[in-house]
Amino acid sequence: LGSALTDVTYVFDEPTVGLHPHDIARMNSLLLQLRDKGNTVLVVEKSVMEITPPKILIVDDDAAIRELVQDYLAENGFTVIACADGRQMRHNLAAHDIKLLLCDVKLPGEDGFSLAREVRNNSDLPIIMLTGQAQEIDRVLGLELGADDYLTKPFSPRELLARIKAVLRRYEAPARDAKSNQIRRESEIRTYKFSTWELSTGTRKLKAPDGTKIELTNGEYALLVTFLK
Repeated sequence: LGSALTDVTYVFDEPTVGLHPHDIARMNSLLLQLRDKGNTVLVVEKSVMEITPPKILIVDDDAAIRELVQDYLAENGFTVIACADGRQMRHNLAAHDIKLLLCDVKLPGEDGFSLAREVRNNSDLPIIMLTGQAQEIDRVLGLELGADDYLTKPFSPRELLARIKAVLRRYEAPARDAKSNQIRRESEIRTYKFSTWELSTGTRKLKAPDGTKIELTNGEYALLVTFLK
């Protein structure tokens, strides 16, 4: 970062799901350096400084599977909360901001199909079913109940990670499209008028009540537009 990187506005959006904690730490460091050099740093929707890894909830009565998934996903930028039955699942769903549910089909008491149906009836939380049986009927039933994907045990941790990321991307796409449409609509606004002042987004100039045009720095312009929105 050289001395030339001053009086520049940097806009950061939320990192993609699964961003490694090391990458988040580097981004935090970059933000601090930019701010120290007098730059205006705008973070869209959520401060990078407050970002925590996406939380995955796994419901499986096999302790070895829970430990395997927790360790591997944690190494790849996720926080994993593990439990063994439906009661604990409900508690964790209420207590945490869960981004995706991994649910075993064969559970003591309530089976995974019942839990998946319950979750789907109450939310659009992404669900991946886990099973020790490769029968087609189980896969079809799970998908019909609202599951987004199905993985047969024993599975490769790398394949599980790839499926999790793929499902999360599918859920994020509509949100990204909505955000893009909003940005596009906002970009069509060519002039903001407030009191007797006018701000042109085309020329990035501020016009005073007496008609004087005021040149704005990038930082001033970005801050003013943020307030006006």
